[in-house]
Amino acid sequence: MNKVRNFLLQYGYVLKSVSGVGYYILKPSQVTRHCYHTYIKHASRLYDKSAYVLDRTDKTELSDERMEEIKNMMDLNKQLIDNVEKTIVESKYYSRKDYYDSLND
Repeated sequence: MNKVRNFLLQYGYVLKSVSGVGYYILKPSQVTRHCYHTYIKHASRLYDKSAYVLDRTDKTELSDERMEEIKNMMDLNKQLIDNVEKTIVESKYYSRKDYYDSLND
């Protein structure tokens, strides 16, 4: 199905899956909201998940080098989370998101 979805993207059609129903083609007015939730917010949630996994990793038998690696990765992950949140909140899209969501199409 991914091949079909990617093929249709080349022609400007975005498919969205509907549980228990199948797929439907998004209207052009629905694409930005879909992109925000599916790609932008999804990436942010993945950074959160990475932080969760790193925080709960058993560190008792790790060497100093591996502990340094985990600490550096946790720092990088925190920077990414902070930057993503800051960028989203400061964006023009986010400042007008409630307005865009209230539009009737």
